[in-house]
Amino acid sequence: GGCIHIAFGVTYPIGLDAVSALYQQMITEPLSRRNLPVNDEAALREHLAGLGERARALLASAEMLEAVRGFGRTFHYQRETYDLPDLLDNAHVAYEVTAPGTRLVEQGGRFGLVRSGDNRAVEVPADVAGLTKWVLARTSFRRTEIDGAFAEAPKAVVDRFLEDMQRMALLRIM
Repeated sequence: GGCIHIAFGVTYPIGLDAVSALYQQMITEPLSRRNLPVNDEAALREHLAGLGERARALLASAEMLEAVRGFGRTFHYQRETYDLPDLLDNAHVAYEVTAPGTRLVEQGGRFGLVRSGDNRAVEVPADVAGLTKWVLARTSFRRTEIDGAFAEAPKAVVDRFLEDMQRMALLRIM
């Protein structure tokens, strides 16, 4: 369950901004600076309840109300933005090869992946054998590099190959 928040040019203070203001108040509280009880669940529960009560009192105070209202009046914080077209452009994606000791073998025109210390092979379709050999010769690469090395390969074939390699835990996006 992920979520996405899209703000079209208007960003208001959020609850975490009030929590930041609360933090500034709580650092002056002796209870906040005291070590948390260890190996005593009842004492820890009491300590946390005390912190909660103090935080509630501070958040409900007239001083905090005015501080947060003042913050809201002068709020110009630039939240992180995303360039969605750039994020969706997989040319910038980098991959790490997570297959140490894995090699491509060929026998009788058939190809297979073999891990070091294992004599079993996972068959690799001949049309992606070149892609596989190229990837296994590296520790990492960018999408632009594989696209350049295999410019003649249809994009859909390279896309599928990269997805399959990730599913097989031979690649991961960095």
